[in-house]
Amino acid sequence: MSAPNDEQTLWHARWSEGRIGFHREAVNAHLQAHASALLRDAKRILVPLCGKSVDMPWLAQQGVEVVGVDLVTRAVEAFWEERGVSPETDSLHGFVRTTHAAITLLQGDIFSLQESHTGTLDAVYDRAAIIALPPSEQQRYADHILRLLKPGGHILLLTYDLPLPAEQGPPFPVAPERVPELYAAASDVRCIDTIMLTPETEPKLIKRGVEWAREGVWWITR
Repeated sequence: MSAPNDEQTLWHARWSEGRIGFHREAVNAHLQAHASALLRDAKRILVPLCGKSVDMPWLAQQGVEVVGVDLVTRAVEAFWEERGVSPETDSLHGFVRTTHAAITLLQGDIFSLQESHTGTLDAVYDRAAIIALPPSEQQRYADHILRLLKPGGHILLLTYDLPLPAEQGPPFPVAPERVPELYAAASDVRCIDTIMLTPETEPKLIKRGVEWAREGVWWITR
């Protein structure tokens, strides 16, 4: 196994130190608003860089199989601990696989993920994956996710943009004009909602010293 790069080391450190401000205790409102489209005819959904997201059990409650993948062992452990569950555990082609009911978590490098790990993926829900990766890795990530998704499958992608250098993160800003470039290999890329944030509506912007941020909701079809 190769040594972890700086980005991987960063995420291990953040989980070890409890610096996980990206985690949310409530199910994402954009996911709930667009779930009917995402879940239509879907049997299995991938949640990349999933952390311990509460969105995963919510998706499973809607009747689909959920496959989450995360690099950090602590993130996976925390997800099961907070649910009081002892999952079945084994190894699968370089990943540690934990499973309970309709949720499977794969601990390992997402760039090593293949269909042999996930099975056929009907949809992908990306709340905080692409914005967790530096700009130098985002194109590689987008191409990889599209390859994993079945033809005609859909991605619900949530992006975050703010007036800071693209290299300053995480989260790493993804401007609206960049999304069609990143997913140029897809058959359709549409922005279905844009939400502007100000320091009054998002106090964290004060700490970052910026006057606005912009969330984008994207519907992408392979």
